[in-house]
Amino acid sequence: MLRLLLIATLASVVLSLSSTEQPPQQYHDGQERGGKWQPPPPHGPVDKGAPNIVFSLTDDQDIELGGWTPMVQTHALLQKNGALLTSWRIHTPICSPSRSETVSGRYFHNIKSNAAVPPPHLMPAASAHVNSSYYKNQSFGVYLRAQKGYNVAMFGKSNFNTMEGFDRWFQGAFLGYGGYWQDNESPNFAYKASKTDYATALLGNKSTEWLERDNVTGASSGGRPFFLYLRIPVVHSLSKLSCSLLQQTRYFAPHCPHTPATPADWYNETCAGVKSPRNPAYNWSGVAGDFHELVRRRIPAVNS
Repeated sequence: MLRLLLIATLASVVLSLSSTEQPPQQYHDGQERGGKWQPPPPHGPVDKGAPNIVFSLTDDQDIELGGWTPMVQTHALLQKNGALLTSWRIHTPICSPSRSETVSGRYFHNIKSNAAVPPPHLMPAASAHVNSSYYKNQSFGVYLRAQKGYNVAMFGKSNFNTMEGFDRWFQGAFLGYGGYWQDNESPNFAYKASKTDYATALLGNKSTEWLERDNVTGASSGGRPFFLYLRIPVVHSLSKLSCSLLQQTRYFAPHCPHTPATPADWYNETCAGVKSPRNPAYNWSGVAGDFHELVRRRIPAVNS
């Protein structure tokens, strides 16, 4: 039986990452955006006592706003026999900077770029805020592979601004059926999903297939531990109305940062009749200084 450890933080497995020398400031587009895949170096010695780890992450499922309520199977399979953290704080609640902190083990002020940031319609994931050279060859995957001998895989949305330290890489942020994905096992580093492939199911199937490989959990693995990073992007999507409103602003026109939400066919009626809550936090942007600029300048939501 696989020994799986579900964790909500990488602090227990990422070794201390520090750097006394800071590289020159420059704009970085992120290796994962346009760079070529480079196979990782050989694994380090196998630590057979290290736990197998599945790190799964989604966006925008706020407990206060009812985002956890529909997750019936997750309640039964994980929460019932595990734990639920109801108070969670994150240093930088913005797309790419947040994930770059996760992969590097550093606070944002240690990886930020001071270069001019392109407008959102060019860099919608805020990747330009990050200087990835600060953690070149220092992702958690690099350390896990070198010091503990882990097999490390990434499935789903990354926005890490690096590909270093991964044995398996299947990356994309498509929010519905079909779409193109980065795939390190494809000759052209691309995978075209069929129109019947729903993003969440596709990622689940791809990650399960990897886990069931003989060199990952079978006899030929030699007892090597694995780390699976599973990042489901579908929750992080907008309604058609929200997209149309954003396209009318000077920050995003004519771009919609995330395609309209498209539920899987088998869940299409699951939330029929469900209305989003209207608690005191609804449409609250606070006073100057209360929230990050990206929150303060958002246009009000509409009651529909």
